[in-house]
Amino acid sequence: MTSVSSYNRNTKRLRLFCIVLVMPVIFLSAYSATASQYSKLEYEVKSAYIFNYLYFTEWLAKPYFHHKDPLIIGIVGDRFVYRSLESIESKKINDRSIELKPIEASVENIKNCNCQIIFFSHHIEVLSPSILDALHQDSILTIGESQDFSRKGGIINFIVRKNKVKFNINLNSASKAKIKFRSKMLRAAHHVVRE
Repeated sequence: MTSVSSYNRNTKRLRLFCIVLVMPVIFLSAYSATASQYSKLEYEVKSAYIFNYLYFTEWLAKPYFHHKDPLIIGIVGDRFVYRSLESIESKKINDRSIELKPIEASVENIKNCNCQIIFFSHHIEVLSPSILDALHQDSILTIGESQDFSRKGGIINFIVRKNKVKFNINLNSASKAKIKFRSKMLRAAHHVVRE
């Protein structure tokens, strides 16, 4: 009975992830609006992606899903980005609540954030490969949206191509952070950097 229940839950998660993959195609390509409305929709799509990544990500060094403490997602960016991602907080993953934590864009605050995931918005100037390496030493999943985020060593990099939100995965950085992605997530990525 448990295996059937587990199978049904995993099937529902996979369907939800597939729906999230199609959402950017349907909404962003057909949506014509002001820049601020476009940005709001873009971040709603990114928020859905981030939530769904949690089902397809495994922390090998620190098994975060084996206890009931909240899963903390740090947000390094302006208030608009934080507010756009707030919908994640109303959800749960494996009976765990999710908390968003605003982080000021300084090296010290970023390195001492006590988060399992950090999302970096476009406008972060203090971001460097050495900061990302330090975060990966602590097994933190780094997600960003600047053009060179994965080149600097970020793990997941949001990109927008022809009005569609997509993502790249840097497996080399994920390996340093002892983070593993399920094959379904790797297949869904626009590009996977393997070395």
